[in-house]
Amino acid sequence: MKRPVSFNILYKGERLHTDLSHEECVEIMEDYALKFYESVSEGKEDFDYNLLTLEETRYDDERRYLC
Repeated sequence: MKRPVSFNILYKGERLHTDLSHEECVEIMEDYALKFYESVSEGKEDFDYNLLTLEETRYDDERRYLC
C-alpha cells in the first residue's frame, strides 16, 4: 500500500532515494548534513550538497519540490 505522503531525494534531478517516510527522509538528510559539515576543506568531495532536492509525493501522484 502506498503512503499518503512520501518523499524522494534527488541530486541534479536524478532520484537517489524514493518513497521515503518522514522519518526516513530526516535520517538521510541528517546523514548528508553531517557529511557536509565533516568536510575539512571545501571541494574535498565531488558531491555538491547544494544540488540536493527534496520532492514530496502525495497519494494522487501530485509532486511538490520543497528545497
